[in-house]
This record gives sequence, structure tokens and C-alpha cells, in this order.
Amino acid sequence: MADLKAQHGGDLALIKPRANQSFGHKLTNSANDLTRIYIIALSLVALLSAGGFTVVQSVTKAGQHGAVLINVGGRQRRLSQQVALYTLEAATAANEAERSQAKKDLAAVLDLLERTHYRLSTGSEPASGVGQIPDGADLPKGLSASVQKIYFGPTANLDKQMQDFFVHAHSVLNSPESALNRANPDVQYILREGPGQLLTTITMLVKQYEVDSQKEIEDINTVEAVFLGLTLLLLTCEALFIFRPMSRRINRQMTELLDSQRELSAVFDTVGEALLTMNADNSVITANDRVQAIWGTEKSEVVGKKLDEFIKLEPQNVSLTAGEHLGRRLEVSGVRQNGKSFPLEITITKTNLSDRTLFTASARDLTERKALENQMSQFYSTVSHELRTPLTSIRGALGVMDGGLTGELPAKAKIFVRMACDESDRLVRLINDFLDLRKIAAGMIALRIQAVDLTELIDRALNNLKSIADEKGIILLREGETSAPLRCDPDRTVQVLTNLVSNAIKFSPHEAQVRIVLNKTDDGKAYRVEIRDCGPGIAPEHMDKLFGMFQQVDSSDTRPAGGTGLGLAISKAIVNQHGGQIGVLSAVNNGSTFWFDLPIEPAPQPPPVKTLNSTDQLLSVDEE
Repeated sequence: MADLKAQHGGDLALIKPRANQSFGHKLTNSANDLTRIYIIALSLVALLSAGGFTVVQSVTKAGQHGAVLINVGGRQRRLSQQVALYTLEAATAANEAERSQAKKDLAAVLDLLERTHYRLSTGSEPASGVGQIPDGADLPKGLSASVQKIYFGPTANLDKQMQDFFVHAHSVLNSPESALNRANPDVQYILREGPGQLLTTITMLVKQYEVDSQKEIEDINTVEAVFLGLTLLLLTCEALFIFRPMSRRINRQMTELLDSQRELSAVFDTVGEALLTMNADNSVITANDRVQAIWGTEKSEVVGKKLDEFIKLEPQNVSLTAGEHLGRRLEVSGVRQNGKSFPLEITITKTNLSDRTLFTASARDLTERKALENQMSQFYSTVSHELRTPLTSIRGALGVMDGGLTGELPAKAKIFVRMACDESDRLVRLINDFLDLRKIAAGMIALRIQAVDLTELIDRALNNLKSIADEKGIILLREGETSAPLRCDPDRTVQVLTNLVSNAIKFSPHEAQVRIVLNKTDDGKAYRVEIRDCGPGIAPEHMDKLFGMFQQVDSSDTRPAGGTGLGLAISKAIVNQHGGQIGVLSAVNNGSTFWFDLPIEPAPQPPPVKTLNSTDQLLSVDEE
């Protein structure tokens, strides 16, 4: 059995080496680092690109602004010429109607020229006026230093020239018809002196506009060149110090990943179990070479088929990928290619990927193990039979001698005969415990469920133990009554009661009390039996030893009470098979209370897929 257990331990964990898990964690961290670096690099490029775009927009706006200024300067020249033209028309008009129209046109053009000059020289709109400045929103709110010299400097002083021009023009508008002719000084100024100086200065102003605009564009182009150089430098640095190492790291990690996959594939194909992966509808995706040894089918023929085609389930509606069976070792019937069935052990695990669900099945052929277990079962049956037969005879002979049927025995002989009877009884109980243990391990305890009165079963167990209690002066007390019949196996229930009460008697001091308390649980669906003793209690660090096979709180050779340590394990298996629970409450030097619950009406359950327990003992044991 030790070899079987060691062989059974070679499960799917072999294909999940810690190195692969560490590599996956390392790969994830590295990917996160690369992503952060990549985002930072792209952010820097985006910032420089945005700066370059802003510079290009500035160049465009500067060009547009310069063009507007140049156009405005040209418009001032044209307006001043129109003022001179309309002044001439007013001075040379043939009749009153022509002169009135000429003055009207002169007033409109003069107002527009005044407003334009006011806006350029002050940066704000005039408070009143009839004319509108075309493209006024594009005119500057301030003048550059060089343009201000032309406007207000002592040399050109365009502002003074304009003001003088405006004064003479308004005088023309206000002159009576009799004084409005070519000899009028204001008319002569506008036609001769004013336009000459004014056009020269405006032409100078337009040229200065061109110079300023060109300089501004050159400055912005310099900044643009700087941004372009920084962008190229950043891209070069990223290529050398970020993307190149990143590419090398990715290549290295891809190589490690491929090596890891090769390692995993090698383990996958050489592991001693058949390994299959399935998708959500149980279709096989991959399989290893062991599949052929177990099912007699090439793994290429298995891929794409349903797992149910290779496994026979009872009942047929059981799903191995259901939550209750995932991660547990199950015993099912496999179906070979020739249609023959064979015992199969299978474990299925579930993995949730980012885009799908994957199931992994690990299968092992149990044919050889079953044959060995049958041999061991026959061995146990033979040994138990061969032990019981002479023990029965020995116990019978000792009973005859102890009863005095062979004559009165000496006092010392009676002591030894009594000792031999007790040890024979203990040996019989030990054999029975071993048989029960094998049946529990094989999941073959057959419960004979029937309606019984739990009170009668408790009394029956107490009657069986009365003689043992009397020897120690232990008083057995029962408390509580049943109000409804209980459906259980009466013999197995008495066995549980006997185990727990005998332990209470064993560990209680002389002339103490052992109380058996019967109550319903809070939900009213089960009966709870409590066995309360006056023993030494159990320390918290020893509580985990209870209900385990061959486990005792005191396992030393000098312990005051004997036993094999199987009673509680068997009791737990019987209670659990009834659908109940068992436990203990204890404190050092304050006694112990062992309790178990049995449901009044256990719900019928369909026969489950057989699950292998931790003992790995699947023995075919007949009821004896």
C-alpha cells in the first residue's frame, strides 16, 4: 500500500514546476515595466509634437498677421488717395448735386481712414463714427517699437501727418460752396503737400511692417527648428536606450518562454499519467503520449472528441466538470478503443483564462492496482478468518474455565484466566475495528436505514456497557427523550454510542458520572447526543489528533488507558455517512463532551461518482 500511495502522489503538480510560476510572474512584471517605459517615451514624443504643432500654428498666424498689417498699410495709402480724389471732385463740381455727393463720399472715406488710424495708433476702437474698419478684429492692439518710431518719432511722425491731413480734410468738408475750389489752401494741401508726405511715410510704414513680420517668422522658424531637433534627438535616444533594449528584452523573454514551453511539453509527454486539456464543452484540445497506453488510441485521434466518449459514468447525467467534482480524485470506468471497460482514476481542474475556460484532466489506469487490492483483500479476509477461528475457540475455552465448568480454579489461575479472557475480547474488538476501517476506506459500509427510537438505542448501548461501568463505579445517566422516530442504522448508531460512552468510562475517575444528554438541534431537523464525562480533558494543541485513524492524545507506552485509536475515526465515518456531524468540546481538568448529530429524516441522494479518500485504500471488502 505504501508503494501504491507513493505512486498515486505523482499527479498533475509535476507539470507545474515552481520555476514556471516564477517565470510567469517575472514575465508579467517585465511586461508592466516595458509598458510604462513605452508610455513615457510616447508621452515625450507627443509633447514635442504638440510643441512643434504650436510653433507651426504660430508661424502661420504670424504670416497672416504680417499680411494683414501690410494690407492695412496699403489700405491707408488707398484711402488717403481717395480723400484727395473726392476733395478734387468737390472742388471742381459743376453743380450743387455733384458737390454734395462728393462731400458725402469724402466724409465716408475720411471717417474710415480716421478709425483705422485711431485703431492702429491706440489699439482700441474709437467711441463714435459712421465708418466700419474691415477686418478690424485682425488689427494689432499695439505697435512694435520700430513702427512706433514711424508713428510718433520726430523724423516721420505719421500720427502728426495724419492729424494735419484730417484737419485739412475736415476744413474742406466744412467750407462753404463759394470758398470750395482749387485755390482753397486746404484743397491744395490735400492735393499736393499732404499726399506726398503721407504716402512716403505710409510706404515706409508698410516696409517696416514687412521687416517686422519677416523677423517674427524667422524667430518662430528658429524655435521650430529647435523643437524639430529636440524631437529627432529624443527619438534617437529612445531608439538607442529604450526601444533597442526593449527589443532585446522581448527577444530574450520570448526565448525563455519558448524554452519553458519546451520544458513543459517534455514533462507533459513523459509524465506517468494521461493528461488532457478540454474547452468549456468538454472537447479535447491537447493530449499527451500516455493516452495511447491507457486508452489504446493515438492522441491525434483523441483531440477534437468529447471526454465523455472515453469515460462511462454512473449515473449518466453526472458531469465531471461540475463544481462538486473539480479538483477531487474520482474513480470512474474508462472505455478503451475495443469497447472494454477498465477502472480509471481521474482528476479535473479548472483554469479561467482571459478569454475562455480551460479544463485539465489527469487520468491513471487502476487495473493493476485493483488486481493488487483484490489480492490484499483476499489476504485480509484469510487472515481475519484464520485469526477469528482460533480466537473463538480460545475465548470459548477460557469462558468455560472462568465459569467453573471445568472445576474450581485456584485464585491465581482465575486471575490469569480472567486476564486472558479480557485480552481475547480486546483482540476480537481490534480485528473488528480493522475490518470496519477497511470498509470505511473502501466506502463500503452499507447502512440499513430504518425508523427507530433513539432513546431505546441509547439504553441498549448503556446496558452493554453497564458491567464495565460497574467495575469502575461509574454511574451512567441518560437525560432527554425523543419526540419523533429517527431514521438510521440502529446497529451502527449503537456502535457509535458504544465507542463514545466506553471512552468516557475509560477516562473518567472512579465513582464519577457519565451523562448522556439527548436533545433536538435548534432547527429541529436532527437529534443531538452529548456524552459528558469527568475526565482530565483535552488540551487545545491535541484537539486536531481526535477523529484521526490510529491517533491518541497520549500515545506513549505508559498511558493509563489502552486502545488502538480507531474508535473515533470509525464513529466519525458512520455519522458522516448518515449525513450528520460529530465533534468535541473540552477543557483541561474540566472533562470533555463528545457530541454527534443525526438528521431525523435524511434526504435521499443519488449514487455519486466514487471519490478516492486520503488513505488510497480501495479494497473490495465483503460484509462479515
